[in-house]
Formats: sequence, structure tokens, C-alpha cells
Amino acid sequence: MSIAVKAASVAIALVLFGAPVAAQEAEPEPTTPAAPAPEPAPEPAPAPAEGEAPAPEPEPAPAPAEGEAPAPAPADGETPAEGEAPVDPNLPVPENDDPLADEGEGEEAPAEDVPVPRSGRYANQPDFEPPTVQWGNVRDAENRLAIAIEEHADAVNQVRSLRISEKGLRVKLKDLGEEAQETIAKLEAAENRLRARALNAFTSADTSTASVSALDHDDLLEARSQQFLVETAFKVDQATIEEIIRLKGDLNDQSLEAFDRLSRVVETINRMQLVVVELAGVIEQAELEVEVFKAGSEFFVADLVFPVYEPYDEVLIDSWGYPRAPGTPDEHWHEGIDIFAPEGTPIVAAERGVATKVGTAKLGGLRVWVQGESGTKWYYSHMSAIAEGLEVGDVVEVGDLLGYIGHSGNAVGTPDHLHLQVHPDGGRPVNPYPILKVISDHERAEAAALEAKLAEEERRADEESDSDTDPVQNLGEFGPLEDRAEGEGIEDNVADGWDAPVGFGNILN
Repeated sequence: MSIAVKAASVAIALVLFGAPVAAQEAEPEPTTPAAPAPEPAPEPAPAPAEGEAPAPEPEPAPAPAEGEAPAPAPADGETPAEGEAPVDPNLPVPENDDPLADEGEGEEAPAEDVPVPRSGRYANQPDFEPPTVQWGNVRDAENRLAIAIEEHADAVNQVRSLRISEKGLRVKLKDLGEEAQETIAKLEAAENRLRARALNAFTSADTSTASVSALDHDDLLEARSQQFLVETAFKVDQATIEEIIRLKGDLNDQSLEAFDRLSRVVETINRMQLVVVELAGVIEQAELEVEVFKAGSEFFVADLVFPVYEPYDEVLIDSWGYPRAPGTPDEHWHEGIDIFAPEGTPIVAAERGVATKVGTAKLGGLRVWVQGESGTKWYYSHMSAIAEGLEVGDVVEVGDLLGYIGHSGNAVGTPDHLHLQVHPDGGRPVNPYPILKVISDHERAEAAALEAKLAEEERRADEESDSDTDPVQNLGEFGPLEDRAEGEGIEDNVADGWDAPVGFGNILN
């Protein structure tokens, strides 16, 4: 078929059916490739303006150095940057010889700071933090103080009401007649004696029996003497009881009822007075507790005493947290306070407890550990000597001697002092300075007040002594000696055996 006929057929198909289906397109016949069109000549650069230097021609790209890979070819449709030489896309790409090329991106440093653990004797010591006031403890102590004050006021009011009742009952006793009043007075005196004996036996812990199996001669004599006193006191008590029974038998029912009511009121008054005294002590301790916690203490123990006798530091030093042994494996901060005093000054138990360690240690030298009733562990160290006879397991009372101030252990060469550590409930040590400072201030204030009181009493005694009447120089109604007639002088009359008139001997005596 000729080309003209094919063209006519295609034109008719286009008119009848529109655009041909792709699958039905004819495969193009091969044609002779046309010659490539000539590349257009580059446009000439614009002429420079008058007075302007011509633009420099681009320099050809430098050839790669020996062994260096040629620059990568630009991507399809991308033209080389100005000044870059075109790269043959058919050149082989060199392989990467870096063995870590596929490792990925590097990791960032951890954000957390991990402390490096310390080594040495004090490796477990936490970082030092200055103590602060524990206001929760302060509020709790203030609440206890408020409760104690309220209970004390209630007890005082009860005593006052009971005293009014007692006064009314005593008025009624006057209507019972003189004989009944006299009997009731004797009965009341007997009951007071018996009550005093019972109180004395309670406070002195008397006992009528004693084991003598392990006593030496002196102890045996003392035990027998005590037993004799107890038996004698029992006989006195028995006689008093019999007297009370007899006196009650002498009263009629009305008088006996009046006495019993009075006796019960008096007994209640005595008991409530003890409660008042006890609550006054509770108030004193609660006030001290508030003061101690406000001073920054982390703990409180009632009824403490300062552990060193006077004289000690005029101004107590808070050495808690001071650096110790810097630059050595034993470097640490101070976990107690140092109380300076002359060598040999007594060291006493601040709290009642049991001695748990007694002897020598490398750092503390001569030292004593005491576990107090509160659970607090007390560490007393650097002593010059330990109290004679003190052993592990001994019970020590408040103020009992433990040892003497010194500089043993690692304190050799330092001023004499007591290193004191306090471990509440046996845990980490806490700063003992706040509570000991408060106790020290109170004890010194009480000592100063007592000294002032004694000085005032001594001054008054001296004044009274100076104002006493001199029996020789002041003879009252008899006048001065120089006004007497001869022979009436006091020395002459006494020497002659003369009896002084009535009243004169009172002056001499």
C-alpha cells in the first residue's frame, strides 16, 4: 500500500472514530535518523559599560590530583556549577574503604550526672547539708505545750474547788461539839502520820527483807540496820493504825461521817497537788522542747543534762560539718561537736542508759558508747581516762561519771576536748549543738540565779549580824556604863556574884 493510501485511511479513521486506541496504534516504521541540529552559537557577552572593566572569563576546573576521585556528575537536568568541569556519568564510582561507614550517627552524652563513689573510711558519709529548723517538730511541740498548760490549769482549778469544800466541811465540824472536834483532830493527825510514812516508804523503796548470801560484813550490818528500821517503822505504823481505829470508835455516826467526808476531800487535794506539780514539770519540758526545735535541733530528749562539768567553753562552738583530715583518705566533715575543757574535767551521762562499748578505739581513743532510754546512742571520745569500774552492760543514771576530758586517739596534739556524737534511734548522727546549747544556757542561768540568791542571803545575814544588840554597850533601861555609880559596872557585878535584875539576864543570854 502506498503512503498516500495509508494517509487517506488514517484521515478517514480520525473523522469517524476520533483518537485511536493505544493498543491499536501501528508500530512506527524505522526511519533514517536525521542529522543532529547544529548547537546554537553562544551569545556574546554584553559589552561592558563605559569605564567598567570587562568581566573575567571563567577559569577551567582543575584536574583531580593523582589518586583522587573525580567530582561527582551533576544529576539529570542539573547543570554544573559555574567554574566546575562537566563529569562523565559513565565513570565508575570508587568503593568506600571506611569499615565504620555503616555504624550510624554517634550517641549523645547522658544528661544525668552520676556521682563517682568515694573510697576510704568515710565512703558512705552523705554530702553535708546545713541543718534547718524543722517547723513540723516545732508545731507538734507547741501543741503538746498547749495541752500541758490546759491540763495544769484544770488541775489547779480542781484543787481550788476542793479547798472550798474542805473549808465548808471544817465549818460543819464545829457544830459537833468540842469533844468530837478534839477526837477528829487527833484522828486527822494520826492519818497524816500514816500517809507521810507511806510516802517515805515509796520514795526510799524500803524493804523488810534482804538477801545476805552475797554481802560482805559491812553490807550485812547495813542490811540488818535497814531491816531493824523497817521493823520499827512497821511497829509505829501498826500503833498508828490501832489509834485510828480506836479514835473512830469514839465518834458517833454523824461525827464519823463528817470526818470521812473531810478525809476523802483532803486525800483528793493531796493527790491533785501532786498532779499539779507533775504537770508543771511537763510544761517546763514542753517549753524546753519548743525552744530546742526552734534552735534547729532534729531531735529532743527530756531531762537531759550537759555532759561536761564546768568549767568548759564560755561560748559553745557549733563545729558540726567542719572539714576534717582534708587531702587524706579519711577526709570527711565533722559528725559531732567538740566541747573544750581542761584535762581531767568530768564527763557525765547526758541521758540515763546502758554502756554498750567501753574501751579504746583507733580514732576516738578512750571512748564510751551509751544507749539512752530514748533509743538515742551517745558517743563520748578522746577521754584521758574512763571512770573506774565502768563496764559494758552497766546502767548509768543521768549525770553519772563516764570519764575525764583529754586528747586521746587521733586528737593527740589538739587542745583537750570531748568529741560528742548523737545518733537518734541508732541511725545517722545529727547535730547535737542546738539541744546542748539550750541545755547549757538553762543550766548556767539556773546556776547564776542560785549564786545570786546565796549572795543575797549572805548579805542579809551580815546586815542582821551588824544590827544585833550588843549586850555590853546597849543595856536598855539601865543606860550606858559610864553613867553608872561605882560598883554597878557589869563586870564587877558578875565577878561579885551579883544577880542581875529581871530582864537583865535576857540581854546577856
